[in-house]
Amino acid sequence: MNIRINDRSNVMESNKRISSQSDTITDISLSKILLGYQHFRFNRPHLYTSMRKSVKRYGQITPVVVVRSYTIHGSYELLDGFKRYHALNDLGKDSIRIHIVKLGIHASKVAIIDFNKAHGSISALEESLIVKSLYREDKLNQVEIGVLFGKHKSWVCRRISLCEHLIDEVIEHLRLGLICMSVAMELNRLPRCNQEKALASVVKHRLSSRETHKLVSHLLSSPHWEHDNFLWLPLIILEEREPPRDTKKTKDTLTQLVKSLDRILKISIENCFQAISDNVDFIPLLEKKITDTIYHLTGLHTHLKES
Repeated sequence: MNIRINDRSNVMESNKRISSQSDTITDISLSKILLGYQHFRFNRPHLYTSMRKSVKRYGQITPVVVVRSYTIHGSYELLDGFKRYHALNDLGKDSIRIHIVKLGIHASKVAIIDFNKAHGSISALEESLIVKSLYREDKLNQVEIGVLFGKHKSWVCRRISLCEHLIDEVIEHLRLGLICMSVAMELNRLPRCNQEKALASVVKHRLSSRETHKLVSHLLSSPHWEHDNFLWLPLIILEEREPPRDTKKTKDTLTQLVKSLDRILKISIENCFQAISDNVDFIPLLEKKITDTIYHLTGLHTHLKES
């Protein structure tokens, strides 16, 4: 048990060193980075797109966190910074800045959670995959895993149950970014035997998280012999969708309204200057023009809501 406690201490110490940037930082070839822990993380396309734009514009600002590989000499296992790694690779870069930490195999898995927990970039389901790996693959018991994370064994039990209740297809869709986390959590409400067909319906009809909630709730409240027909065509959900907007028509109308508003403002300013030059009290005139402008802005807002 002392070994487990020491592992936890090593993770906490590594976090302190990373925050103070006092440990080993260097540049290495991208080819020396191993992605053995990548299957614990899910692809989030919108976050990756933002990261890629940042790396393209500013370069790599923060080093990725790695640990020396125990299997391939001279290589490093990536613990934190998968989006930065893929962005650099996609942009054709040859090197990457790394921050090397000294951790064992168990502590490395714990560190993946600890490095991301502070800024909320790791989900409960990703945590559960790591906990499950320690339990099923590394053969640690729940008490030992709890010590590693500084948690009670009941937390460990809940995390293991979370991912083991989901079928592999749902988890794989999450990894690939084909569904979002909230959709997966909705599917997790279903028995495992019903999740595959429900997932197929979600993907086929491109259901949102809200729509998936309705689909799952309907399945849970309806007899099982109705499920196949409902999943094949969930009309009660699809009929609630709003028709797609005519974006070109909306854009053309918006352009006309903005031009009209621009003319009103120019005329208002010209009238005010004319009133000043004629030594006329322009305050009432200005108030009227402002009222007219507000009226047209209100009409523009109403049109945008309806279009």
